[in-house]
Amino acid sequence: MRAELFADHYSQARLFWISMTESEQAHIASSFTFELSKVGLEQVAPRMVANLRNVDEKLAQRVADGIGIDLPRRPKRRAKVLDLDPSPALSIQKKYEAHSKRAGKLASLR
Repeated sequence: MRAELFADHYSQARLFWISMTESEQAHIASSFTFELSKVGLEQVAPRMVANLRNVDEKLAQRVADGIGIDLPRRPKRRAKVLDLDPSPALSIQKKYEAHSKRAGKLASLR
């Protein structure tokens, strides 16, 4: 039997989501909306949006609104979603911003 941690399918996705900037989150939500609007099987989009509720309620609502469906019921979780602190290392914009600040400091030392 596997440890309960193997049943946690959402903490890593949640960590990624909360680590993004607002514009990165908007891009991710738009991408989900675009891709799910192209799915031919009627049951896939609501199931995917339902799973997104375990990642972030606002993300799920944004995608549901974007594809024109009611927010589906959240599926039962097999494990508790961990409440982790955001990781700036996961965000391209935050990494670039930090790199730009360091470069600016180095340039000012000349």
